[in-house]
Amino acid sequence: MTQPPTTHLLRWIAACKMWAVWLRGLSGSLKLRLALACLLLIAASIGVTTSVLLDRAAQRTERAVLDLEQSNAERLAGVLGNRIVTLQQALRASTLNTHADTFTGRAHAVAFLNGKPVLATLFSTTFVAAPDGRVLATRDEQGVQASDFNLADRPYFQQTLRQRRPVVSEPLVGRLSREPVIMLTMPILGPGDGLLGVVGGSLRLSSRELMTDLTQDSLMHQDPVQTIVTDGLGRIIAHRQHDYILRDAGALPGMAAAMQQWGAQGRPIEPNGVSLHADGYIVTRAGVAGLDWMVFRVAADDALLGGLRQARPQAWGWAALVALAGSAVMLLLILLLLRPLAQLEQRARALLQGEMSDHEGWPEPGGEIGQLSRVLQHVLRERAQTEQYNAGLLRQMHSMLAAAPIGIAFSRQRRFELVSAEFARLLSQTPEDLCGQLTKQIFASDADYDELGQRVAQAFAQHGRFDDELRFIRRDGSVFWGRIQGQPVDPANEHGGTIWLLADITRERSEREQLSWSASHDALTGVHNRRALEAHLGSALAQRSRAVPLALLFIDLDRFKQVNDSAGHAAGDQMLCAVAQVLLARVRGSDMVARIGGDEFAVLLQGCEYQAALAVAEQIRLGVEAIDLAVDAVHLGVGASVGVAELDETVSDVAVACALADAACYKIKRDGRSGAGGRGVMPPRLVVIDS
Repeated sequence: MTQPPTTHLLRWIAACKMWAVWLRGLSGSLKLRLALACLLLIAASIGVTTSVLLDRAAQRTERAVLDLEQSNAERLAGVLGNRIVTLQQALRASTLNTHADTFTGRAHAVAFLNGKPVLATLFSTTFVAAPDGRVLATRDEQGVQASDFNLADRPYFQQTLRQRRPVVSEPLVGRLSREPVIMLTMPILGPGDGLLGVVGGSLRLSSRELMTDLTQDSLMHQDPVQTIVTDGLGRIIAHRQHDYILRDAGALPGMAAAMQQWGAQGRPIEPNGVSLHADGYIVTRAGVAGLDWMVFRVAADDALLGGLRQARPQAWGWAALVALAGSAVMLLLILLLLRPLAQLEQRARALLQGEMSDHEGWPEPGGEIGQLSRVLQHVLRERAQTEQYNAGLLRQMHSMLAAAPIGIAFSRQRRFELVSAEFARLLSQTPEDLCGQLTKQIFASDADYDELGQRVAQAFAQHGRFDDELRFIRRDGSVFWGRIQGQPVDPANEHGGTIWLLADITRERSEREQLSWSASHDALTGVHNRRALEAHLGSALAQRSRAVPLALLFIDLDRFKQVNDSAGHAAGDQMLCAVAQVLLARVRGSDMVARIGGDEFAVLLQGCEYQAALAVAEQIRLGVEAIDLAVDAVHLGVGASVGVAELDETVSDVAVACALADAACYKIKRDGRSGAGGRGVMPPRLVVIDS
């Protein structure tokens, strides 16, 4: 009797459940993992081998393509350079034995151009110009006619007059054609190398044959490589699409990286080709000899190397098919060979469930599985002993941390795992608050923390430890300086964690900074002292270049002794402080003001030209003279003699520099202050200014 459809459906569902249970059990088994490992190993072996071969082929192909394109760029640059030379030779040949009358009037100039029909075939426009820039006649598609415009303001014309040699201009917009052109000029010299005039021609970049055939070849033959010609500034002067003429070549597809590389190298114009493969494009370039022009060839790398890239997915597909077949066979073999492993698996589960003692019920088969069983029993015994030992060590470590007078912490993966009471106290927190938290939160700024990671890694690599002073923040927001020392637990394991020591050094650091300031500054006026000036001057002389001028000013106060004698030393001190403020107010923040003696000051001006230094000296003199110090209803004032020494490249010694500036002051005092504004007589230049 035929069974109803419901019975078949129930049997099918039961079979599916059975297979699902079998697959679920198999998915977590060692057998399946070994089969998958074989699958991956076979696939990886085939895929990697194929990929290596394809990569080598791709590298060789890419190198061959780059060399070919580089050669093409060099060849096109040479062709373009030869064409310019040919045009210049044509201009020179047409002007041989030119009579001086050609440049004296328009009629002679018109006659000259009518007699040179070959120039009309080579240039869009030709012209004859007088030395003053007046264009006497021109020739274009309309024929020869007299002209009345002037080229004297054109840079290429000025260069021709100045250098008296043929010139090829930068790309520009023609005055007659209103199109992008380049100009070629030829100076005509008379007896005694006198300049008679200039003959020149223009080439329309969008219509002449100078470069059109070089850039149109790729379009005519469906060549994926575009040829572009630019000037030394990167402006396009030849492109197969004329709308791009005079645009920035860096805006074209694939050209941004090449133009950036060229610009970073200083835009050299070299005839030797250079290639670049970046951003999905292959770009080669070569300079046109004798001209500030570059020839670029650019193409998408898919158009040149696409075949090899398509081969890679196919290779991986075949590798996957072979690996699947091999792993299926391997799975069947593993199922047969690893049956004894099931008993060991059951004993291990019983161990986890606590149904047996650690030493009961272990199977004793032979071979590797029996050895694994014995190893597991030994590991269980060792684990129990290790847990007891670690528990004792942990108790000892907690006691040590609690008694340590310095902050101690252990961190791993940029989180605190163990913190001593002293470490937490320094940060106004508790160990429980810090454990598990990010180490970043104890630093005063994110910048300090971000910089610390690289410095710590470098210190560990070089010295095995880190020691520095950094700013830290407490829970209440207050900041303190701390000395932090760190050492990795295991230098060979970067994930083993780090031990840190922390101490509050805010007071010690403040005392050091105060001592450092006192050693380099004058205690009365607050400006730098003589020792700081000489050290800074020596460094400036050693490191300066010719492009960074230096000037040194010496200021000697006049009538200062009268202030001390009439009003006392306290008034003299007030006067010195007032003079220091005048000096600081009249120099830049990058300049240096120093007190070098009782009533003597000095100013070091860096990056200050000689005339500017004289102006600063005059302002200082006037400012000192304007001081009006009232003491006990008595108004006190002083003057100043200012010596200015320009320290050029011949001065490299601090003593010599100071002697030059001091000589200026001495000279004006020796002359009785009658030579205000005069110059000294010794090199380098120095001047004395008296109040």
